[in-house]
Amino acid sequence: MKSLLTFFVILFTLTSCKAKIQDEDKKEEFLFTKHGELSIVTSQRDSLSFDIEIADTPEKNALGLMYRYSMQEKQAMFFLFDYERTQAFWMKNTYIPLDIIFIDSNLKIVSIVENCEPLNEESLSSQLPALYALEINAGLCRQLKIEVGQTITYKDFRDNIN
Repeated sequence: MKSLLTFFVILFTLTSCKAKIQDEDKKEEFLFTKHGELSIVTSQRDSLSFDIEIADTPEKNALGLMYRYSMQEKQAMFFLFDYERTQAFWMKNTYIPLDIIFIDSNLKIVSIVENCEPLNEESLSSQLPALYALEINAGLCRQLKIEVGQTITYKDFRDNIN
């Protein structure tokens, strides 16, 4: 009986170590890659700028910021969708609390979901149809006074690659 117990303890320890190593591997795999810059026009004279990583395929859209443990304040994930419609997100495997900003085809902010809870699998949807979404660190919308009705501009640096 004692040897059986020892076997299970060793098996559990090895399994735990393997899971920890896999988590650490994922953490290193998903580092921020700057693909461009995005500005939110907050008034006639002021705007806020973010370095953006762009998700523009179904696979990248599904992955988003999953398996990441941090993001710099001026970094963001920018999603480009194929169709303008009500967009929905969830926080499965997402460890960073986020604000999600939904943007229509006219580059106008149409909806904001603030303080999205990490690892929550509840659907978080735009109030109106959106063609784009921007994920930033939670609390920044309130802190920086980002509001529905403001507009954005963005530059995709990947277009300049030969």
